[in-house]
Amino acid sequence: MYPFTGSTTLRQAAMTRTLATAVGLLFAATVAFASQPIRLHGDNPRWLEWRGRAVALVTSAEHYGAVLNSDFDFRRYLDTLEHDGMNYTRVFAGSYVEPQGAFGIQRNTLAPTTGKFLAPWARSDRPGYVGGGNKFDLERFSPEYLARLKAFIGEADKRGIVVQLTLFCSTYGDKQWAIHPLNPGNNIQALAVPAWQKLHTLPPETDLEKARKANPAFAVQERLTRWLVRELNAFDNLFFEIQNEPWADNHALGEVINPYLLDRQAWPNAVEVTSAEAVAWQRAWRGSLPTRNAVCRSGTSSPKTWRTSASRSTTATSCPRQASSISIMPIRRPPTGIAA
Repeated sequence: MYPFTGSTTLRQAAMTRTLATAVGLLFAATVAFASQPIRLHGDNPRWLEWRGRAVALVTSAEHYGAVLNSDFDFRRYLDTLEHDGMNYTRVFAGSYVEPQGAFGIQRNTLAPTTGKFLAPWARSDRPGYVGGGNKFDLERFSPEYLARLKAFIGEADKRGIVVQLTLFCSTYGDKQWAIHPLNPGNNIQALAVPAWQKLHTLPPETDLEKARKANPAFAVQERLTRWLVRELNAFDNLFFEIQNEPWADNHALGEVINPYLLDRQAWPNAVEVTSAEAVAWQRAWRGSLPTRNAVCRSGTSSPKTWRTSASRSTTATSCPRQASSISIMPIRRPPTGIAA
């Protein structure tokens, strides 16, 4: 019982303290809740969980060049996704770009016009990039690119849209390689890449230390990845993809779909299975990405299980070339010891 004198004041003070405590706990829970990035659902890993709810990601996206193509109005694009009730988009990080007319795609956002390609690497003061402008300096990153990337993810967040950032992509052919930033002729380091087919490969059973020595491009790729992870760790509407379509440059033919089509024993009547060297390149990243965000891989590799630091496994199954299987690798440890 409160004493009679001043009892109202004491009651009010007690209620105020209780309310303040409740608000503080609610705020702390909200901050913790909001800081959790999209991830596999804790009760059912066939679903994703984001901001406390199970979520299915749905989109009808542009061709992945919303950030690297500085001509593209990504705010209008995101407004359109939101208006149509979609909550997901995929963008490439800029380590791969396409020439005009690639694959017969009209208005291809991955094929910016001359002078409009915004790569993650800064331009040098030396002319000679085949795609127009100065060559790239693989030792420096572009502040302009980073500002646009962060703006894109931030605007997506305001609209409740999840972003899948694809770090690397197969090269597909000589025309794409001609304008690739890692082509020795397009960077001042003259990066020693023996062939574009080997850009995303490693000998099987190669660990991270051996990878840096086995593939000259790997150190550049790793430095880019760590920079992006460090700069983007604050976003909860983001997950990473290691490589798009890894089977395209390096594959073996798998199971024939219709054995009665005797004159069609290759794709699309046979599964293209990602080569062991391409799988080894992806596996070298496993457990090495110091990110709290989920990491996924796409591919047509035969069924494999990847165990993660969260002691959870996911399986990527074989599928035709034009489809992708996505295997989410939840990495929940905090981002410590990230090198530039």
